[in-house]
Parts: sequence; structure tokens; C-alpha cells
Amino acid sequence: MLARGWKDDPGTLPMLKDRAISDSDNNVRSTAVQELARGWKNDPDTLPMLKNCARSDADSNVRSTAIRELASGWKNDPDTLPWLKGRARSDTDNNVRSTAVQVLARGWKDDPDTLPWLKDRARSDESSFVRIAAVQVLARGWKGDSDTPPWLKDRICSDKDNTVRSTALHELAHGWKDVPATLLWLKDRARSDENSAVRIAAMQELALGWKDDPDTLSLLKDRVRTDENHEVRRAALRELALGWKDDPDTLPLLKNKALADEHYAVRCTAVGHLARGWKDDPDTLPLLKDLTRSDTDQGVRIAAVQALGRGWKDDPDTLPLLKERARSDTNLYVRYWAVQELARDWKDDPEFIAIVTEAHTIQ
Repeated sequence: MLARGWKDDPGTLPMLKDRAISDSDNNVRSTAVQELARGWKNDPDTLPMLKNCARSDADSNVRSTAIRELASGWKNDPDTLPWLKGRARSDTDNNVRSTAVQVLARGWKDDPDTLPWLKDRARSDESSFVRIAAVQVLARGWKGDSDTPPWLKDRICSDKDNTVRSTALHELAHGWKDVPATLLWLKDRARSDENSAVRIAAMQELALGWKDDPDTLSLLKDRVRTDENHEVRRAALRELALGWKDDPDTLPLLKNKALADEHYAVRCTAVGHLARGWKDDPDTLPLLKDLTRSDTDQGVRIAAVQALGRGWKDDPDTLPLLKERARSDTNLYVRYWAVQELARDWKDDPEFIAIVTEAHTIQ
């Protein structure tokens, strides 16, 4: 930037001060703030200007830049820590408050008030985004504190936001993987947590980090079969299809879920995995053909139509079946996607134009 090449030019500093406050471009103001902080730290106007930008600039990225520079360059100033705490509590933007939380955790880790202050932010900030930032920096920066695992467990069970709960669970699983109690606790959460997002997060961590544990596979199968929440069943099915393709129960479970699960989203997930991972199984193609006509949900019929068009182009039944769905399905969106599949590989079919016209005129 101009500032680095012409630092000794008497016009550079006034120009930067003006740009930091007055430029209409957010990126220019942010860059000017950064250059002032790094090149003119000892100028008496720099610190007040940074604080002003951090408080008052209309753009959240400029305010965040000012906060980062202030925390880095004025760490030993006794006013910096309380000032950052004020920004972390009172800025109207989630990203700015998160930035203040992160720089405070990194720069003042040894301050005795930092840990309780972070815990308060993780519990009390109105934004889940800020609470996530506080959970992450606390889990990673205070891993050796014996209170951190139980505190994370409390956040997993108590936070009102699913994403915060899941984040706390991921941090616990990654940071305390070698602690035997972690595995037992994850198994319990995967089975019995009242929150579906926590059950999903626990299953994902078990599949990722404890694939060889003998209980992991049986737990996933159980969740596919019995969990009351369809998103949990979908997640468990996905983990089985991706991680245990060779298990003898995986394919039968997928077939059963594709045909019989009560929720269309689970049936769609099963259809997708069957088409991708078990294309050569002799039952897959007949099952997909049946679902294009018989499933009561339009989303499942669409998934089956797409799978056939993309994976079984050369099967002699595919073209007639797509034509039939484009003409006859009672749902406009199914007809639309059947036409899209025809358009991909069968545009030159003599019936194509007539089919398109017919598909869009059916009431």
C-alpha cells in the first residue's frame, strides 16, 4: 500500500487518517485503520482514532479490524482489556462481538477474570454466533482446566440453540477423545438427549472418532430403526451408508427405509445412497422404478426419477418411464424434473417437444 512506501512523506499520515474516517469504501477504511495501527502506533491520534472506528464505523468489518489492531498493538495499555469487554458486550453486530471475544481470549488468557468472563458470554450473549465463539475459544484455550469438560456438558444440555449445543459437543469430542468418559457420554447423548441436533452431533462424532468401537455400529442401526426424529434417522442412515457399506445389514436397512420410513426425507436419503452406492445390486433398479410411480410424496418420486435418469440411462425402461412420468404424474414438480432428465440426454427424441408441451399443460 501507499503508506508503506511513503511512510516518511508528511502527507501520508493525514491522508490515512482522512481515509480511515471518510472514505466511502469499507475496504479502504479497514485498510487505512490497519496501516495506522501498524505504522503510526506512537502518533497521539492513532489510539483514539482506532477506538472511535471500533465504536462508530458503520461497517462491522471495519469495527472488527479496529478491535483486532487495538488488541494486538495496545495489549499493555491498562484501558484495553476493559474497553474490549465493553465492545464484546455492547456492539450491535454479532461478528464484532465475536471478534472481541476471540482477541480477548487469545491476548488475556492469563488474566484471572478472563475465564469467568468468557463463561458469562457463552451463557448470556443474545447471539448464538457469539456464544459459539466463546465456547470454542474456551474449549481450546482452557483444555487443561478440570472444569472445562463439565462446563461443556452443561452447554450441550442447556443452551437454547441447537448449533451452540452441537458445537460444544464437537469441542468435547475432539479435545477429550482419549478420556474414557467421553465415549460413554457420547453414546448416552446419541441415544437419549432430548434434543435431536445433539443426538445427531453425538452420532457423527462416534462415527468419525470411534468407528472401531463395537457399540458404534449397533447404535447407528438402532437410531435408524427407532429414533422418533426423522433428521436423526437420516443422519444415522447417512453414516451407515458412508462408513459401513460392507456391513450385511446396511443394504437391507437402506431398502427398508426407502420403501417404508414414515418420513419422505428419510426415504429420499435412502434413495440417494442406494443409487450411488449400490447401483449394481439387482434390487436397486426395480426399487427405483417402483418408487417413481408408487411413493406418495413428490420429493421421493423426484429423487427416484433423477437417480434413474443419471444412473441408468442405458436401461431400456428408463426412457419410457421418464416419458410416462413427464406426461402422467399428478404433481407438476415431478413432471418438471422428468422433463429435465429427458432434456439432458434425450433432446433429440421425436416425442420430446410434445412431452414438454403436455407436461406443462396438465392441470
